[in-house]
Amino acid sequence: MALRVAGRDDARACCEANILCWRRAYAHIVSADYLSSMSVDERAPRFGDYLVDHAERSWVVEVDGQVVGFVSCGPSRDADEPGWGEVYAVYVHPDHWGHGHGRALMEQAERYLAERRLLPIRLWVFEANDASLAFYAQRGYRPDGGRKCLRIGDQELPVVRLILR
Repeated sequence: MALRVAGRDDARACCEANILCWRRAYAHIVSADYLSSMSVDERAPRFGDYLVDHAERSWVVEVDGQVVGFVSCGPSRDADEPGWGEVYAVYVHPDHWGHGHGRALMEQAERYLAERRLLPIRLWVFEANDASLAFYAQRGYRPDGGRKCLRIGDQELPVVRLILR
């Protein structure tokens, strides 16, 4: 396993990991129609912009030279706490779950945010995503009372904000 800063050339692999992760992890949350409509060919060009321009910093994790996941982070996008950090996204290809790649990506993002004094660190997660909630709880993240709904296709899905102090 190797971590490195993400670049535009990683867009397709990161997009694929993202979509496959959504299809597996969110199948009980997000409509099947929406999940099946997600296309790597359509989304990959925008993914390069996301990795390089939207996030302050993104990293990929490689296994045998293949990108299998990514994390993106930067200043909190929540207006109520300027100066805090946020993990915007962390996704690992489902075939590589359980091998410590997500943990390594989170450690990298947390280290980066701490070095920049963007503390505490927040992230948002689907309220019904028990597996992710358990993963983040093991890392010390706790709900801080923040809640909102995200429009995903034709659904309004509740998300909760977690914080690592």
